[in-house]
Amino acid sequence: MADESSHVIRGINWRETFPFTQIFRAFRVAIHPTKLILALVALLALYLGGRILDSLWPVQDRAIPAVMRDPTEGPAQDNEVGLFEHKKAGVNFDELRKARRGELEDAYVRVLRDDLKVETDEAAAKNAAHSGGDLGKVKAELIKRRDEAVKRAKTNYDNAIKNAKDANERQRVEDEYKRAVRTAYADAARRYKQLGKISGQGIFIQFFEYEVAQVNNVVWAVVADDWLGGFSANPLNRNAPGVLQSISNFCVTGPWWLVRYHTTYFVLFLILFSVIWAIFGGAIARIAAVHVARDEKLSLSAALRFSTGKFLSFIFAPIIPLLIVLVVGFVVFLGGLVGNIPGIG
Repeated sequence: MADESSHVIRGINWRETFPFTQIFRAFRVAIHPTKLILALVALLALYLGGRILDSLWPVQDRAIPAVMRDPTEGPAQDNEVGLFEHKKAGVNFDELRKARRGELEDAYVRVLRDDLKVETDEAAAKNAAHSGGDLGKVKAELIKRRDEAVKRAKTNYDNAIKNAKDANERQRVEDEYKRAVRTAYADAARRYKQLGKISGQGIFIQFFEYEVAQVNNVVWAVVADDWLGGFSANPLNRNAPGVLQSISNFCVTGPWWLVRYHTTYFVLFLILFSVIWAIFGGAIARIAAVHVARDEKLSLSAALRFSTGKFLSFIFAPIIPLLIVLVVGFVVFLGGLVGNIPGIG
């Protein structure tokens, strides 16, 4: 007689037996090409939006660029966010920023008036420096001087090549001519780039480059096993900050500089950020939800239709909790204020 208590295993639900295997499914969902394309487009839109906002921003309100100096004039100056990172305690950063802007304008006035002589009137030169103007005249004058230097080099070359006695001397003359031409072009480009700093640097691009630099610093500090450099005496004598200092710069220094000293720009960029991520982030979330719940692939157009249809919901989803926190905090503030009134509290 057969044993009626015996059981035959006909299949195993591996997902319930080993729940940790869900992580592999999450990876498969994450690398779905449609979601990656949407994320890439969102990042490109943010970058392009930041650059457009930079180009529209007034010259006087742009970030102070780094100023490269000749070695005889001292070390190079930091850009604005670098100044903010390295400023000493008690220093008024607004005054420091105005002083650096004043240095740029004074140097530009001297070049316009005394060196290139494209604007001999003092008041007009100061107005051009204040607004970042006359760069077209500067470029034209630099090109003119560059062409004159190339022309002189060609004249010297023609005279020298006629008097060359052998092939070696002709080769030397030709090398000197090419070197002179390269120098003329390089000097003109370098001077125009330096003078172009009078227009300031885009706030977004300076913030972006600073944050990228901090990520690079983290990587190199990990490789060098430098964790506390910047917070304590640097044991490795490295110029770059250590891991913890770089993370602090990335999460605190850069964002706080943007919020504190370029508040209007921050608000506008935050609005742009919210709009882009409401559309593309909502589409990505919709594709992932359908993929996990139904194991179906949603098309790109269908996901975007869903996110644009729920645009306001995606916009206010992160804002409403913040508003609740602010309201609660304001109520607590009022309660503490009343509690500190003599005779009442």
